[in-house]
Amino acid sequence: LVPNAAVLNSDFSQRVGLELTTGGEVINAVEAVVRYDPEAVKVEDVLFAHSLCAPQFFIEKSIDEKNGVVHLACIIPSPGFLGDTAVVAELLLRPLRNGSFELRFGDETRVLANDGLGTDVLRLATNASYQVFSEGAAQKKPVVFSHTHPNPEAWTGKILPEAPVA
Repeated sequence: LVPNAAVLNSDFSQRVGLELTTGGEVINAVEAVVRYDPEAVKVEDVLFAHSLCAPQFFIEKSIDEKNGVVHLACIIPSPGFLGDTAVVAELLLRPLRNGSFELRFGDETRVLANDGLGTDVLRLATNASYQVFSEGAAQKKPVVFSHTHPNPEAWTGKILPEAPVA
């Protein structure tokens, strides 16, 4: 998910790209299931203008607003796709309230090799975390964000030992 972390203004919609890197594998199918809190964010649309999959090869495109699930699946005809980074689709998000929300890949998410066997070559699916504010609303809590470590999904709860006092 790109960006995989950001501070968003609830007054505006935001695009989040579902991107993949093939890692040297030739692929021919992608299935992505993205889960979200439907009370925190609305997925207004799924955009395919920059997709590696041609529109006629999307076999699943659904938004379940009640349960907070986006399901996408597409095929890439032979010889498949091999490249650095490619966009599968973009989600057009509209935050519904201040605070935070996450986009999480479901276990059903997979990327299939063009090997005739349908081998799942997905090695890593990185979830995303967003902070939302509204310019017109007074903040009750500070927005915590780190430019060096922007995705709180990757933060550790490890407490470092205190430095000795000299």
